[in-house]
Amino acid sequence: MAIIYGTDAGQEIRGTEVGDVIYGYAGADNICGDGGSDKLFGGSDSDEITGNDGNDLIFGDNPVGGPLGVEGNDNLWGGAGNDSVYGQGGDDYVDGGTGNNKLFGGTGDDVIVAGNGNDTAEGGDGDDCIDVGDGTNTVKGNAGSDEINTGTGNDTVSGGDGDDVIQSGGGNDSVSGDAGMDKINAGSGNDKVTGGADDDCILAGDGNDTASGGLGNDIVLGEAGIDTVNGDAGDDQLDGGAGKDKVNGGDGNDKVIGGADNDVLSGGAGSDVFVFRQEESLTIDTITDWNVFDSGEKIALCGEGRTKWWISEIALVDANPSDFDYEIDDVIIQLSNGSAIYVLNAASDFVLGDAPNPGDDWLYTSNADDFVRVAAGDPSCYPTCEVPPVVCETIPEPVWYFGQA
Repeated sequence: MAIIYGTDAGQEIRGTEVGDVIYGYAGADNICGDGGSDKLFGGSDSDEITGNDGNDLIFGDNPVGGPLGVEGNDNLWGGAGNDSVYGQGGDDYVDGGTGNNKLFGGTGDDVIVAGNGNDTAEGGDGDDCIDVGDGTNTVKGNAGSDEINTGTGNDTVSGGDGDDVIQSGGGNDSVSGDAGMDKINAGSGNDKVTGGADDDCILAGDGNDTASGGLGNDIVLGEAGIDTVNGDAGDDQLDGGAGKDKVNGGDGNDKVIGGADNDVLSGGAGSDVFVFRQEESLTIDTITDWNVFDSGEKIALCGEGRTKWWISEIALVDANPSDFDYEIDDVIIQLSNGSAIYVLNAASDFVLGDAPNPGDDWLYTSNADDFVRVAAGDPSCYPTCEVPPVVCETIPEPVWYFGQA
């Protein structure tokens, strides 16, 4: 094992085939550990450091307790092996290479890239970009507005404070945006997603997901799969998408949409609007907590024509089309597109009456605005949010010649 010390000027320093300890000190150094499990310290200034083979420990700047110096913008490559790479101060590029690595950006706006091992990547303070491969990864953005992209493994992702963008890819992932106005796309897999504080945008993606907005006025879209979509606190827009979903508004004045298939809808506290779209036919949705005393509680029918064209039949029922025990005080509303709405415990609010024309059913309610019609294609029927792609710029690992032409 060699212990190699640099100088205050920038140097090219190469280790041996066994584990070395190399201190770059001041200056913009090029350091290569070569073979063995090395300990490499760049020191102050902007360095390029490669661990190469072996299980390496790499610091872009001075280690804790080491000589103090200016924090540099370092480029660090772990290479092969299970490496620990620390960018520390400055805007660093940290590339773990192959192996199961621990990668830390430190302060500054860092780029962290991991291979397909089971990696831990932590951005630290600053607006970081983190891209990990197809292993089982743990990723923390920490403070700052971070961009995070994961592969097909079962990942655990935490955005930390700041307005984060998270693309979690395939796998059964656990994703938390934490504080900030976050945008999250959970991708495929059976995921658990939480937006955290502030106004978040969540796409649950394919799979049987649990997606919760947390605090704030959130947009949460279940998309494909059998999902549980929760608004939690705030005035949320929730859409179960395709599949037999459970959509829960929570506190606040929420817009609750089951989407395609047979869904169970709960508004929670607040004045909620339950939305049904004309093109989603042959569905049976159940509203579990219609508030007969709340004039702000509404059923919105989105489609062409007047409201009465939508309603083909109304009846008080004692049926059991799903897991609920329906009583005679429940109401079934048959829509003209073949769908039906079951409204539990609502008989005192919905009363049948005779229409002027034979063959028409009219509905009288304790509040004239219980039903509202919305034109087909109206944006209010289709909550949307966009999560931009995450692309972290990569820097190829250099080939070290050290003075050779």
